Amino acid sequence: MCSMEKYLALHIQDLESGLAATDRAEDRPKLEKLLAYAGCLLSKVVLNTDKEELFQSIESFNHLWGHTWLEGTWQQENKGSYEKFKTLAGYSDRGHT
Repeated sequence: MCSMEKYLALHIQDLESGLAATDRAEDRPKLEKLLAYAGCLLSKVVLNTDKEELFQSIESFNHLWGHTWLEGTWQQENKGSYEKFKTLAGYSDRGHT
């Protein structure tokens, strides 16, 4: 497994932990949606999808995160893993490299 896949998988693991740990019913569907989209993102990485398509998916995932307000909190063992994934993918929030 390459580092890019590893860091995205760690982020997925954190989302899954959050889903298991949350006591807020309203957060569950939001976390499930984030988990589903992150899984799709991981499939694009594993299948070596074209960079531009991968970047579009990252932008969509970022947009989803930006419009998802989670009320509960949980311990993120791999905090920063999504940012590391984006860096390794060559993606920048200010434009693509």
